[in-house]
Amino acid sequence: MRRAGRRLDARHGGAAVPGAAFATWKETEADMRKWPVLLGLAVAVWAFCRAIMFVGRAVTTLETTLLIHLIGAPLGAAVAAWAFQRLSGELSPLLVAASFVAVALLLDVFVVSMFIEKSFEMFGSVIGVWLPQALIFLGAWGAGLAVARSQA
Repeated sequence: MRRAGRRLDARHGGAAVPGAAFATWKETEADMRKWPVLLGLAVAVWAFCRAIMFVGRAVTTLETTLLIHLIGAPLGAAVAAWAFQRLSGELSPLLVAASFVAVALLLDVFVVSMFIEKSFEMFGSVIGVWLPQALIFLGAWGAGLAVARSQA
């Protein structure tokens, strides 16, 4: 990620590296190849959460399922972010975490709410949507920062 002639270094939490040159075409092309992988992992995290909700609702109560989801969602996001950063750790951990949340919210709106639940009621639930999203963000960001620190 580049801004105003300064290269942002993911190993330092996205901090600008003074004096770094603008990105070359090859660097930009390499960065663009990372996005399909990142978005694929974000969809995988969302699918993992959906599986928790689907199986949980079939075998236990909604309350228990939501608690399992609260634990599983950030763990899944942390594992995916860790894997992504280990393989191609040049994107900011903050950007990776935000991407995971953005993809999950978009899929929740356009797939779960519109087609599965046929209601937007789920967005009124803190424990069902908003807290898991916050924990997904924190889990992915924390894992990304841990990888960046270990590689520094």
